[in-house]
Amino acid sequence: MTVIVRKDGIRFVINAYHEAIVLKKTSLLKKELHTLANMHGKFASLRYAGQTIEAAFSPDQGYLFGPSIWTHFDRKPDNLIYCEPLPDTQDQILLVIIHNRQFYVSTALTKSNIISELAALLLLEDKPKFDIYVHGDVPIAETTTAGKFSFESSMVNSFHTLEAPVFPTLEVGWDTELAPIDKAVRRLHLPQNYTPLIVGSIIALIILGYFYKKMRPKEAAKLAPLIQINYLNPYQGMQDALTSPEPAQIIMQLCDQIDTLLGLPGWTITHISYDNLLFQAEATSTYGKFAWLMRWATRYKFRLEPLKTGVSLSKNLRLFDRAVGANTGANAALSVYRYTYDTTLKFLPYPALRLAEIKNFNAYKQYNLELTLLNASTNLLRQIALSFIKQPIVLENVNFTITEGLISGKITFSIYGT
Repeated sequence: MTVIVRKDGIRFVINAYHEAIVLKKTSLLKKELHTLANMHGKFASLRYAGQTIEAAFSPDQGYLFGPSIWTHFDRKPDNLIYCEPLPDTQDQILLVIIHNRQFYVSTALTKSNIISELAALLLLEDKPKFDIYVHGDVPIAETTTAGKFSFESSMVNSFHTLEAPVFPTLEVGWDTELAPIDKAVRRLHLPQNYTPLIVGSIIALIILGYFYKKMRPKEAAKLAPLIQINYLNPYQGMQDALTSPEPAQIIMQLCDQIDTLLGLPGWTITHISYDNLLFQAEATSTYGKFAWLMRWATRYKFRLEPLKTGVSLSKNLRLFDRAVGANTGANAALSVYRYTYDTTLKFLPYPALRLAEIKNFNAYKQYNLELTLLNASTNLLRQIALSFIKQPIVLENVNFTITEGLISGKITFSIYGT
């Protein structure tokens, strides 16, 4: 569900993609906004927020539900949780979560999924204090209650039980409207490019410098070392990491290799690993001959080594690096984490994602994560891989055990973002 149509006909959009975009040169900003629209939906809501633009994208037209809820509360809390039943449904609950004034969740879920979503907030490193607003029979309680979720007092700034629901009378405005991307960009009233003015200024400085050097060579020689500028790019580490091969490309090739090895007669694959282009597999013999395996390994370009418990088959995968700037990492790392967490829950019937570490590099963050698989097929793994496409994610390594053709083990990867 991505759209909720109220009885009066107003369309509220949920599950929109939100991102804070740093202000930059107009042409670059427009290009980034249109790229995001191609990825996440042709309808957008854009508004200034200090030195950034708060952007939301959706394939559906309407009004953003999360921001409409946030503006409903006069104070606009930095950290907000709002929850009430969706009218005319049996088990759907409306949920909005805002963390550090960023839209973390805006959705409709079942009661059990609401509790999982709230429990994920306990992983937040900064331990924010939330202003909580609830109405009706929802799975959130101010104090410990059977069948309901409650936060520790240290994470609650205020708790409000509303007498009336908010949704039936929620007001909307142009600032929460999702408009076609071109219209949304025009509403920003972006300045014209200043390139000609900048180039003209540089040329003028060069000319002045030339005449100054001719007229006063000694003073110019002393001044020259003072005006040398060494630019240090604060995002260089992130940009370098995001030129590595796409995780989807890696996982797809891993699945192809695993499927090939599973068809190997006379041998059983027991372990698979991947690290820095190197693919390795271990196999034990059921009735296969080593001479035949040597011919097979040569045909499929595997290196073959005997082990105490069987054999090792390895090769370097042929992978292509991402183009520079293909995944800029300009989106919030927390938003990508939320997207990845929620997506894996759609494919796996258990909480498979574990946050191992958050590294803060001032200008950007790196989330180190582990994805655990239990008896998964290569087809399922391919579906998960597709969700990683065009995301600022770097796959670090893979360790799998294979039992009767099914995969168990871990994928270690990192999310980069601001």
